[in-house]
Amino acid sequence: MTVPVAARVDILRAMLPRQRIGSVFFVSAISQLLVAALLSGCDTGKGNTQPLSPAKNVPHGTIDLASNTATITPRARAVGALKTNAEAAGHRFHLLEANGKPLAAVVEVDLHKYEPILLTETDGIRPGLVMAETQTTVVVGSGFVSLVRDMEPIGLLQHHNELLSGIEQHGYTRILGITKNPTNSAEQTAPLSRFEVVHRSEWLPGLFNSALQAGPGIVEQGKLDISERDLQRPKYFRSFVAECGDRALTGISLVPTHLYTLGTSLVELFSRENLPCREVVNLAGDREAVLLTSYDSKAAYLGDPQPRKVALIAFRQRAKPTTPN
Repeated sequence: MTVPVAARVDILRAMLPRQRIGSVFFVSAISQLLVAALLSGCDTGKGNTQPLSPAKNVPHGTIDLASNTATITPRARAVGALKTNAEAAGHRFHLLEANGKPLAAVVEVDLHKYEPILLTETDGIRPGLVMAETQTTVVVGSGFVSLVRDMEPIGLLQHHNELLSGIEQHGYTRILGITKNPTNSAEQTAPLSRFEVVHRSEWLPGLFNSALQAGPGIVEQGKLDISERDLQRPKYFRSFVAECGDRALTGISLVPTHLYTLGTSLVELFSRENLPCREVVNLAGDREAVLLTSYDSKAAYLGDPQPRKVALIAFRQRAKPTTPN
């Protein structure tokens, strides 16, 4: 089934506000046909802030950016399209497995060629529309938001040195920051934008150009930072970002999973591929988790690309690639 992206956007502009993180949004009859087969449960009570059960499925498919049409596909085909787009754009793609089954899609980004950008708008920003911007090849999200107001960020949100939301002293322990580091190479013409992760107690105003509070930390100082007690908790879809020096990893689980399982597989990946990834931060998950890759006029998505998100992380091609030291 193929549905015009523009038509879905018009529907979503007129929808009633979502009432909690990850609730299934109000849509017209056309969109309901698409979503009903993909998402479990429906939150239709205005003002209802009761948690839904963890999602068992999320939307996945492809978008033709030239014709503004979105197609729902089987998960394996969507993952294949994520991989194809990522590799065509010059990124490495990794497919994590656990117990012999696909666990997560991971995109490895060279920060000398692509710069990380924190995206946020007062009324929210739609992942699917971000992919229509030229030079954007990867988008992941999202930031955490209030159960009552879906565009009210929880914790620190800083955009281009403007503080939009103050730090939260409880719960989310990591600050994911984007900063421009000075270069030591005469061949580089611009500072290298890169990630840095600090504990919330280490954050100071002016430390980063842009920053997002998230958590928990899945990996800290290169080691798994999640207790086995996590295996007793519910499984969720997970989106995440890893700080790896001049590279960044970002990804999403293909199935609901525990952070312990995801972190174990990521640490194994770092060792196997000799990746210097020191920190991995969990972004908002469940129905809020989303990952998109694009190349030319084709995009692929895992997680719903249409509902507004309070914050997203995008990777855009640099005007002129920098030279590694």
